[in-house]
Amino acid sequence: MRVHMQAGRSARMSEDVKLVDRAMSWLGAYGDADDLATARDTWKVFEANPPTATVFGAYDSGKSSLLRRLLVDADIPVPEWLTISARQETFEASAITYRDIILKDTPGVSPGSTDARGESHTATALEAIRTTDVLVVVVTSQLLTAERALVATALDLPWSEGALWFVISRFDEAGVDPDGDQDGYRQLAECKRRELAEQLQRTLGRDLKPRVFVASPDPYGVVGSDQDPDPTLWDPFRQWDGIEEIATQLASLHPAAVALRAAAAKRFWIGEVRDQLATLLAQEAEVDNVARTTSDLYARVDQLSARLNELRVSAHNDLNTAVGAVVDQAMTSSVLTEEGLKTRLTEALELWLERQGAELAALAQDMEHQLEQQVARPSWQGLKRLIEQLSVHLPTDDTTRDSEGINLGDYKKPLLELNKDLAKTTTDLKAIFETKSKGARQSAAESSAEKLSKAGKLFKSVDAATKIVPFALDLLDLTSQINNDAKEAKAKVQRRAEIDGQLEAIKDRAVAESYGAFQSECDKLSAVLNELKTSIDAVANSLDERREFSDSARAEAATLLQFR
Repeated sequence: MRVHMQAGRSARMSEDVKLVDRAMSWLGAYGDADDLATARDTWKVFEANPPTATVFGAYDSGKSSLLRRLLVDADIPVPEWLTISARQETFEASAITYRDIILKDTPGVSPGSTDARGESHTATALEAIRTTDVLVVVVTSQLLTAERALVATALDLPWSEGALWFVISRFDEAGVDPDGDQDGYRQLAECKRRELAEQLQRTLGRDLKPRVFVASPDPYGVVGSDQDPDPTLWDPFRQWDGIEEIATQLASLHPAAVALRAAAAKRFWIGEVRDQLATLLAQEAEVDNVARTTSDLYARVDQLSARLNELRVSAHNDLNTAVGAVVDQAMTSSVLTEEGLKTRLTEALELWLERQGAELAALAQDMEHQLEQQVARPSWQGLKRLIEQLSVHLPTDDTTRDSEGINLGDYKKPLLELNKDLAKTTTDLKAIFETKSKGARQSAAESSAEKLSKAGKLFKSVDAATKIVPFALDLLDLTSQINNDAKEAKAKVQRRAEIDGQLEAIKDRAVAESYGAFQSECDKLSAVLNELKTSIDAVANSLDERREFSDSARAEAATLLQFR
């Protein structure tokens, strides 16, 4: 029988080791690199400790009274920090050497507390129970009340047989006087054991099979808050106070140390997987919000691009119409001078440049306004938060085997480049929005207005004289030909055709050269919009990959969390 029991324990320990390896592989693939390093350090420190039993419970459950009783009965000095009070007197996790094991006390938890001290105590207690061989949850005869949800979170792990204890403490206050009615006291104790088991089953949806003790560490408060009481004061109550049973079970921990520690390792690393998975799932909500933001942003950029293209077409048509009207008038004029054609053409170009320059500047300003509004939206802030979460602890090594030789070959390679690319593209996108939206785009609008204004004065400027020379030479020739045309009736048709062709050439050159400056400004705005589109596409692709990453993490984690 003993051989079979030992074989069973060995098999369970082997399974625990395999599960630990799988959990660490998952963390290497999907978890945060710094968190994994911290977890390894934490476990390494704990692994060097003797078997450890950690006491956990609400601040008024009787934890300190239980610890004091165990220490005094074992003739072990009670530490000065271990005080007996209904107030929150324990501020940090503290270890006590108890025979050949460690008893670890934790701050009393304060379920639902919103003050800084209560939240700090609860966080410290939850952190302390991550590294323990046995968890001793202390409750009063009312069992789990306000702390039920908190205890459920703490117990959402794979507990091996003998690793989870409950102590229903201060049971002399349960309503039956044990001195006067010991049978009634025992019956109430059994009733409370069953009630606790049912409560745990309802809360967690599974049977944890905890060891449940019923105890009265200081019956009737005979020693009160005395830190160094005479243990004989408790002698009249030892028959029913339940302390001896707890002490006996604590003494059995050392012989079972190896199996308990293997089970503790499994709980610890599964707990790390659970916490890292919860972080990933929380990020999924941000990913969905950001995906909607980028989709909306892309649509806005598309609209702006369409408006810019429409402006290009309308400006070109408007320019053709304006220059064409001047040329058409020249073709039908009976008296035409070089100066007259030059003046009319200049005026037409100035009016066109003024109209279209205003349209282009308005579009640039609208672009700036819309994109600045987008950056101010809460969903954009969500993107910033997501990038900070994903990229603040990027691993520097893209390896599939870590320093301790854990093989990641059975797991999907962590998408390290995904985080890097997502961080980079979003940094680029933020730079465009937060600097170029107010700087470059404003500069583009101002540049457009200024250059178009200068172009509008092209035909009046001394500096632009050389640009009008080709027009002037053409016009000089044409005006003399038009005047002579009236006197040379025989060659009118042929020469008029030539004149019309030359006027059309002037029109085309005027349109091409004047539209070039406008087109250049349009190209600058278009380049900004195209850059935005490219960055948005990159972010959208990275978000899709992030979803695949999370889905893969969830699927693989499910095989590790099958104890639920």
